[in-house]
Amino acid sequence: MKNFNDLINKFKYNSLQYFMSSIDDIIIKDDQSGYICIHYDDQKDINEIRFALNDVDDLIDVLNLYNEKFLIPFVPKSWIKALEALGARLESVFKDYRKLNLDDVVMNDDIKHLSINEIDQAALLTQNAIGESRGFFGQNATWFKGWLDGSLEDVIDNKLTDQSVLVKKNEQGQIIGLICVGVYQSIQTTCWIRELVVDKRYQHQKIGQNLLNQGLAYGKARGATQAFLLVDELNEIAIHIYKKFEFIPDDTDGQIDMIINHQTDNHKQ
Repeated sequence: MKNFNDLINKFKYNSLQYFMSSIDDIIIKDDQSGYICIHYDDQKDINEIRFALNDVDDLIDVLNLYNEKFLIPFVPKSWIKALEALGARLESVFKDYRKLNLDDVVMNDDIKHLSINEIDQAALLTQNAIGESRGFFGQNATWFKGWLDGSLEDVIDNKLTDQSVLVKKNEQGQIIGLICVGVYQSIQTTCWIRELVVDKRYQHQKIGQNLLNQGLAYGKARGATQAFLLVDELNEIAIHIYKKFEFIPDDTDGQIDMIINHQTDNHKQ
């Protein structure tokens, strides 16, 4: 797989920092003026454009060649108008939120963990939530298995030392809410809230808040002293919950993702 460190350092803008290439990637451009490839994301079921460039015009030139639907992650803010003029639209704007200490987190012994034989049920819950917030594509059973057994790229790339999926069930034993949580080492030991989903039929019952507290307690029990998550800036319900737990946004533009669709049918390369 290609090493992107040189490209990240050489070009002003890139979407390669958290990207793992595939042998199936289609390299469109790889020269002194930049790098562009098409990468199929099987989790989201969409083709992505990944790039390292100095100028948006190089990306526009490539997009004009393809009658395709593309997700363009990590778009620089200064590129938005040019891409919108081409027909692209904002898909999501994810911002980092941090809770700077976990002193107020109440430890909880009543934590239920997702078992490997429940991953299909967990996947269905997240897929049923697609469309409830921008940029949320749900997860499949393979993703949950990889998260639990540590083989997932998210786990490996972020060097998680512990990870789990905590669940809330109804009286019939069906999963109606879950939170994916992990712990990693940075300057401080950090609790990462990767995913928080509640069945829409059970929302407004503080299930999300209870799961969030359980996720933070999970991290605190494993030495975490702060917490981190990503949230779409237009997901007002989620942001309201996170602010109640004293999460604060980073002073950055966040991760801007755009979609361009020159055809009605999604097509895999």
